[in-house]
Amino acid sequence: PPPPTSLPPRLDKALRRLLAKTPEERLDIKGFIETLENPYGKKEGETPSKRKGFPFWRK
Repeated sequence: PPPPTSLPPRLDKALRRLLAKTPEERLDIKGFIETLENPYGKKEGETPSKRKGFPFWRK
């Protein structure tokens, strides 16, 4: 099901985990603050890593 809020999915999931009733599922404050700083999951200046392997048929 789609998230019930208009928040980014990662932030919505972190908020749900912060408010979870069971301690095993609960997110700590530090993890939630990290999510608040980057709600879309990408850090500034971060580039995707290149795949390593043998480029037989790809350039």
